[in-house]
Amino acid sequence: HLARGLSFAEVVDGIQEGLEKARRKGLSVQLICSFLRDHPVGQASDKTPPFTSKNPGSKPTAWDVIKQCVEYNKTTLMSGGSPGSRPPSYFIVGMGLDNNEVGFPPELFSGVYSYGMDNGLFAVAHGGEEGPPEYIWECIENLKCIRVDHGVRSIEDPQLVTFMATPSTRPELMKFYGQPHKTPITVCPLSNYK
Repeated sequence: HLARGLSFAEVVDGIQEGLEKARRKGLSVQLICSFLRDHPVGQASDKTPPFTSKNPGSKPTAWDVIKQCVEYNKTTLMSGGSPGSRPPSYFIVGMGLDNNEVGFPPELFSGVYSYGMDNGLFAVAHGGEEGPPEYIWECIENLKCIRVDHGVRSIEDPQLVTFMATPSTRPELMKFYGQPHKTPITVCPLSNYK
């Protein structure tokens, strides 16, 4: 949507508006900001991200997106809100890494993830769907992920399976779960077949 000319806030406010209907029905909903692996990572900069709705057609970099995400969390309020009054469920709580894995290892995004975590976001990432088990290790060790999405190729590395199945006191797990925790994976059974 950013590449089509919408601002970050317009996109997320629109999603939040729809999710509010689910919240009113008692569903727990939180958002994760995702980066597309096959788009440029970009460079860290103190300047305003070069990607804006005034530059449509370009691919927003991961740095553009994380900077706008952090800014959204700091400044944007839903209608009727006042500073500091927005419910926590309206914030973007985490960040993820999606799209084609092969050729785009997680370590490329380690700076983006560090910046996001320094600004209160937790980390998840796709790993081991089509990429090798080494990508799962990178998600855990470099990106400090509290969960690995897909992760089905972890079974190719018994040491990795043992590590993930053992409760850990990694700081990022303790912060999120509040106690020693295993490293979970989410599994989409069809993704490796279709």
